[in-house]
Amino acid sequence: MNVLGKACAPAALFLILASGASAADETTWTGFYVGANVGVSLGTMDLSSNTATTVHQDLFDHTANGSLVGLQAGANWQFKKHLVIGFEGDHSIARIGETKTLIFGPNGAPGVGNEIDIETDVDYIQTIRGRIGYAAGRNLFFVTGGVSGMKHSGSSRANLNGAFAASTDSGFHTGAVVGVGYERKFTDKLSLKGEYLRLMSGNSNYVSDLTAAASEGGEVDLIGLEYRANILRFGVSFHF
Repeated sequence: MNVLGKACAPAALFLILASGASAADETTWTGFYVGANVGVSLGTMDLSSNTATTVHQDLFDHTANGSLVGLQAGANWQFKKHLVIGFEGDHSIARIGETKTLIFGPNGAPGVGNEIDIETDVDYIQTIRGRIGYAAGRNLFFVTGGVSGMKHSGSSRANLNGAFAASTDSGFHTGAVVGVGYERKFTDKLSLKGEYLRLMSGNSNYVSDLTAAASEGGEVDLIGLEYRANILRFGVSFHF
């Protein structure tokens, strides 16, 4: 199976499941639930600097690609047969980040002998979201939105003109999240869902100060972080 086929297979499975619902397939979505999920993140982490020069400007744009695994809990209330309103909170451990390295010569000129590394990592992601959906028997189509939190850590290392310096820092960044999804109840207690989330953190004051041999272009003061990610994940829930 090619890459496109693999990517489309989960969507095709959900469409097949949804098409199997009948008017007589009655269930209720009202109640509390807990569950687990896995997913992938595709996005960017854009860092800004108040001392950026051509020596290290390219170090500041990182990808936010990686994987997530987490837990979710929430509640639903179903009204007039088809309207479902609820909320959900989740916590996901993440393996998201990138390391960029720049090697150059004296005074930022092309060559070797000087090196700067900047590493960014997302440790975990949390969201608290409202959900509103349309129930068709055991099938639920929903939109969702709310607030997000992200624990970020970073490190900077430089070996410049024989001088070495390193700095590490971390911070918790808040933002917004919106998305859409589909959930299918296989029994009154067990459901499977797939959802797409767009997560956006604000420009937070994350600072990692690295100064080493400044005459060689080694001053790196990161003053902002913006995280933009497309998250696709699948989860299973147990309903009470």
